[in-house]
Amino acid sequence: MKRDAHEKKTPSDKRRTEFVTARITGPARHYLEVMARLHDESLSSVIQRAIIQMGMERIEHGGAWIGADQEDGGTQVARDTWAPEEWLRRLKLFLEYPSWTPAREAIFWGRICATKRYWGGRDHKRLSVEDKRRFVGAVINGPGIPNEAAIANAWEEFKASQLSKAA
Repeated sequence: MKRDAHEKKTPSDKRRTEFVTARITGPARHYLEVMARLHDESLSSVIQRAIIQMGMERIEHGGAWIGADQEDGGTQVARDTWAPEEWLRRLKLFLEYPSWTPAREAIFWGRICATKRYWGGRDHKRLSVEDKRRFVGAVINGPGIPNEAAIANAWEEFKASQLSKAA
């Protein structure tokens, strides 16, 4: 079905990729090109596949799986803190690993977590299944159910203030 020219695009129509610029060595570029040709993939597909695969590796092998030998299986940090929203990813990382958060950002998240207007209590029954998956772990077990719009706005203001300080 062809979309009418005046129809608005829905959020699901938005492009879901991010752009990253990286400097790599000549041999690494060659390996990348060889793998792309061998697997009939684009360079970006090979890079994406490698990053995801590496993120699921144990930390001692260069990945992001911490405590794999623990009885509970440890934490797959990249997977467990993923969310489509930047503010939620950063909040999850702060709650799980505060020492990884830059100082100014840690102060910001500490204030957000301590301010009641950013939280809607702990009535988990009112959450959709999707939201229960998004907020699982440190968010619900910590501050509670986030007031998404308020936190997202505060995060955007914080980022803008950091940009203006850098200028």
